[in-house]
Order: sequence, then structure tokens, then C-alpha cells
Amino acid sequence: MSTLAIYLGKAFGVFCLLLFGVLLVRPKAGLDAVRSVTGSPGLLLVTGLVTLGGALPVAVTVLG
Repeated sequence: MSTLAIYLGKAFGVFCLLLFGVLLVRPKAGLDAVRSVTGSPGLLLVTGLVTLGGALPVAVTVLG
């Protein structure tokens, strides 16, 4: 496993822990954020494209 993959895995782990902590302390703010993302079709599309990544999933999403 490359050092970049290990670094990114650790950074993602820290991000998830921080996000969990914020959602634990302020659950209403987290739910409001999710509602605002799902209420905006453009933001939802961009979030989906970033989440899926790769050429094939992006092409399927755009063409769909």
C-alpha cells in the first residue's frame, strides 16, 4: 500500500471522527444541512458526482 493511500485513509478517518463529534453535539444542525442538500437539485447532483468519482459513474449520472 502506498504512503499516499495510508495518508488519505488516516485523513478520512480523522474527518469522519470530527463529523461524528459535531453531529453528536449538534444533531439539529446536521439534519438541517442534510435537508438543505437534498432540497437543492444542483447541489445534490454535484455531491453525487463527487461521491461517485470515476469516469463511468459520472457519465451514467450525467446521461441519466
